[in-house]
Amino acid sequence: MPQGIRSLAVIGLVACCGIAAAADEPPRLPGQPENQPAAAPQPTPPPAAMTPAGVRLELTGRAWLMGVSGDVEARGAKATMDASAMDFMDEKGSMMAFSGRLEAGRGKWGAFLDGTIAQLGAEDQSGPVGGDIGVDFTMGILEFGAMYRLGEWVTEGRESGVERSMTFDLYAGGRYNYVELDVSPPGGGEESKVGTWVDPIFGARLVAPLGQHWELRGSADVGGFGVASDLAYSVTAMAGYQFRMFGNPATAYAGYRVLAQDYGANRFTWDVVLHGPLLGLKIEF
Repeated sequence: MPQGIRSLAVIGLVACCGIAAAADEPPRLPGQPENQPAAAPQPTPPPAAMTPAGVRLELTGRAWLMGVSGDVEARGAKATMDASAMDFMDEKGSMMAFSGRLEAGRGKWGAFLDGTIAQLGAEDQSGPVGGDIGVDFTMGILEFGAMYRLGEWVTEGRESGVERSMTFDLYAGGRYNYVELDVSPPGGGEESKVGTWVDPIFGARLVAPLGQHWELRGSADVGGFGVASDLAYSVTAMAGYQFRMFGNPATAYAGYRVLAQDYGANRFTWDVVLHGPLLGLKIEF
């Protein structure tokens, strides 16, 4: 190889090694002397946890396949009910109560409105004068109150990147009840009576995520205390699957609810336990 070409090759090799070494060296800060080692790059901090500091809004619709057990009275006409959802279906062509819930909150505080309507009836109920008593009722319930988030614990993120949390809420409020009751004893005649009352309620709710999509949700409250009902209580347990609907988080639910009420006044008695499976859909905004 000619001497000139050999010299150029050596110079090129030395230059390439210098460029590679310079590329491996961390960049110097402005004003840093050349003989002082450059500062090592700092690791990127993990993203801060998202907190529910903004306004939250939830809309829920539910269908309740209701059964009724207990004692009722309208103007002296009495019956003991033991009717399933299928009994109501045979008599009225309807076996469900329908309800909707609006819940809004910011930070630890929130409020809710929860309404339920039903128009059901069944034959062949028993009573003090024998069997074959017909009972029909139209019912409306409106629950309202304030909530306080006593605890929140981050678990893991959804596929959308929104963190999921286990939450525990306390709530207090009222339950307005409207019942239009018709009792038809055997042998003819029908007695009707309307009862309206408001019970104070105090309760708690726990929501526990399971993995990225599933969750368990349970709530319970107690009320009445002789203010209107002698005693009233409600217990609800549901499992839910989370997905997205119209770009918003949504949850489909299935579960079971029990609502017990013991109210009586002015020849009207509603001492019953309402119970049955629940199906629901919630969407968050």
